[in-house]
Amino acid sequence: ARLIGTKGLPDTLSLQDLVDGHAKSLEKLTEAYESLSTKTIPFQDHEAIEEICTYTLEGFSTFHEKSIYLLHDNTHYIILCQCIAPDDYAALEADFDQIIESFGFIQ
Repeated sequence: ARLIGTKGLPDTLSLQDLVDGHAKSLEKLTEAYESLSTKTIPFQDHEAIEEICTYTLEGFSTFHEKSIYLLHDNTHYIILCQCIAPDDYAALEADFDQIIESFGFIQ
């Protein structure tokens, strides 16, 4: 799992813009990017977007990824949980969910 926090982005940037930007960056690396599901979810008193996607990096592997995009105190966050073998995703999804649910903001 990885956490990416970015300050200083335009105030007009939406969560969907983050999802779209992540997709565009993956599409530049591979033609095998596919978004499997995207939905708005509640996340610790915030609205977030959850995306599940798969993509293959040539010469490396196929990734299956669950990403959570959220905004808190003018900082955009992306929580990424990836597995290299897509067939293992179902077995790891509960672990991914536990990692995501354990994330909290320090006040």
